[in-house]
Amino acid sequence: MLAGSRWVPAIGHEIVVLLLLGYVLRRTGRTLRDIGLRWSLKDAAWGLLVAVVAYVMYAGAAVIIGVVHRYFYGTLPLA
Repeated sequence: MLAGSRWVPAIGHEIVVLLLLGYVLRRTGRTLRDIGLRWSLKDAAWGLLVAVVAYVMYAGAAVIIGVVHRYFYGTLPLA
């Protein structure tokens, strides 16, 4: 199983939850804006930037942990 494929069910779950939220709000005569959710291209860009930085930090930490493990134990850490 590919490491990235576990995200597919999670994304599907989030989509279903958001659709359910939209349905409930619509039935009660409210919108996403009524509960404080607003869409902005600027916010989406910031979110993408935060996601990229988080991934880079994660990858860097994984490399550092691997190097430190190899230094102390002489083998690569098991995944």
